[in-house]
Amino acid sequence: MRNPIPTIPSYQHPAGGFAQRFGLSPLVAFFTLGCDTMLFGSDLTGIGLVFSLPVGALVGYLSYLGQRRFFGDDHDAAFVKGSMLAVLVALPTNIPAALYLPAGFLGLFKRKQ
Repeated sequence: MRNPIPTIPSYQHPAGGFAQRFGLSPLVAFFTLGCDTMLFGSDLTGIGLVFSLPVGALVGYLSYLGQRRFFGDDHDAAFVKGSMLAVLVALPTNIPAALYLPAGFLGLFKRKQ
C-alpha cells in the first residue's frame, strides 16, 4: 500500500473577533507611546535619529513578548504586531502614535477567555 499524499496543514484563524485581530494590549500601546515620545518629543536635536533603530528593535521585541503574554496572541500575530510597532517607533517622527493608540484602545474591548 502506498503512503498517502501529505497534506498542507490548514491554518486556524485566531478566535476572539475584531479586537483580538486588530487590537494591542493597552500596556504595549502605552509603552510604545512612552518610548516614541522620549525619542522624538523634542525635535530640537537630532539625537533621536541615532537611537531610533535600536530602540525600535527593542520595542518590537518587547511588544512581541507582551502580545504573547498579556493579550494571548499566537506567534505569527504577535510577530506581525511587534514588527509593525518596531517600524513605527523607528520612524523619525511622533505622528505614528495616531496609529497604535487606537489599537490599544480597541484592546480594552477584547473578550475575556
